[in-house]
Amino acid sequence: MHIVDVVVSSCCGVCVCVQYMKTMYKDCLLVHADLSEYNLLWWQDQLYVIDVAQAVDAMHPRAMQFLLRDCRTVSEVDNVYSFLLLGVPWMWWFFCEHTKGRTSAGNSLTGEMIIN
Repeated sequence: MHIVDVVVSSCCGVCVCVQYMKTMYKDCLLVHADLSEYNLLWWQDQLYVIDVAQAVDAMHPRAMQFLLRDCRTVSEVDNVYSFLLLGVPWMWWFFCEHTKGRTSAGNSLTGEMIIN
C-alpha cells in the first residue's frame, strides 16, 4: 500500500520516513531526489522506500535542492493528511543540525539555502 492509503499508521510512517531520509543522507551520503507518496510503501506495519536507484550522492551539485524538494514533498503529504504537521524548516533543521560541517558543492548546509 502507498503511505497515503494508510490512515491509522501514516503518522508513524511520516516520522519513519523523515528518519530514513536522515539516515540516507547522513550515513549513506545519498539523497533520494524523487521522494513522493508513491515511493513510500507501507506493508505489515513497516515503511519501505522504493525507487532508490535514482538517488544522488550527497556531494552532487544539486543534492541540497533535491533534499529540499524531498522535504517539501514529505511535508505536503503530512500536511494534506494532518498527521504531525512537520514543516519544511523543521525537517531542514533536523538534517542540517545533525550533520554540521558536511557540504555540497561548497555550500554549507546551515547557510545560503532559502526555504519558502
